[in-house]
Amino acid sequence: MQQFFLDISLNEDQTVPLSDVVARQLTRVLRYRGGESIRLVDAEGTAFLCTVHLRGKFVEAVVGPELDETREVQAPLILALARIKRDKWEWALQKTCELGVTAIVPLETTRVNEPPATPHRIVRDERILREAAEQSERHRIPILERPRRLEDMLQSSVVECPASCGDLKRDVLQGDVQRIVLAERHEGTSRLREVLEGLDQTRPVILFVGPEGGFTEGEFQAMQEAGVAFASLGSRILRAETAAVFAVGTVAQWMGER
Repeated sequence: MQQFFLDISLNEDQTVPLSDVVARQLTRVLRYRGGESIRLVDAEGTAFLCTVHLRGKFVEAVVGPELDETREVQAPLILALARIKRDKWEWALQKTCELGVTAIVPLETTRVNEPPATPHRIVRDERILREAAEQSERHRIPILERPRRLEDMLQSSVVECPASCGDLKRDVLQGDVQRIVLAERHEGTSRLREVLEGLDQTRPVILFVGPEGGFTEGEFQAMQEAGVAFASLGSRILRAETAAVFAVGTVAQWMGER
């Protein structure tokens, strides 16, 4: 069933006009003729089962019952992924979105060789995330954060708190975030599942994944001093995009366990 996100709140029995882009996809691509069912997710992340109605060249949806379902992880799951080659980056965005990532941070590290994304690329990345969220019937579109340096990520949390919270609240929030770096070759590294056993499923998790050349020893040292947990995905060395998808899937599944 097709799903679309709306930036308004919905109520049962409400009739809402659909955008030209959505209308075109339904009528020209999917050949809808009216009466078909679609899913609409509103600004609050609530999903509704809706019925398509054609009114001349306009397409509307009559909002049906709210869907009683849980599709999101119970705590923020943030992927701090060093910028990699464009095709691999886009693949990682799509797959980690399908698996439940909450936000993605383009990470600036010493061995990153890819240039910063242009405004056009950022728009494309956001469209990839939206389409992947629609396809996987999620209730939220992952946030694409601004690029951040590793050293800044180690000093502050990407889980935002309003300025009115004050510095004390910010410190509490930052301390509540659980941070894990994937370090396949680092001595004494435990398997990711073993690391997760010592963490809290209801608290935010940030996963750090390095670039194609990996993190430097200095970066590993900085993360160790910052209290980041070191984790391995097994005996084989994975590409950055594979490691990101594997790790996000593992943590999302762990978060869903009761």
